[in-house]
Amino acid sequence: MKLKFALISICFSILIIIGIIYHNSQLAALYNLSHGKERALFGLTELAQLDKKLYLGYCAIFTLILEIVAWRKKEPKKLYLLAIGLSILSLSLLFIRLWVYMV
Repeated sequence: MKLKFALISICFSILIIIGIIYHNSQLAALYNLSHGKERALFGLTELAQLDKKLYLGYCAIFTLILEIVAWRKKEPKKLYLLAIGLSILSLSLLFIRLWVYMV
C-alpha cells in the first residue's frame, strides 16, 4: 500500500481546522459565562488557553512538512494544491480570534 503524503496532509489539516473551531467555541462559551471584570480581563483567560493553539500550530507545521514530501515524491498536483490551501487556511485561522464572532 502506497501512502499518499498529500492525502495525509489534507486529513491533518481538516482535523486542525476542526480543532481550531472547537477551541474557539470553548473560548466563546467561557466568555458568555463571565461577567463584569472577568470580561474586561478576558484576554488573560485567552492567554492561559494559548497552549492549545500552540499544539495545533505544531501540527500545522507538520502538515507543511508532509506537503514538501508530497511535492518531492511527485504526487498529483490537484491533491498537492488542495493540501497547500488547507494548510494555509489552518495556519491563518490560528491567528484569527474566531471566538469574538461566535459570541
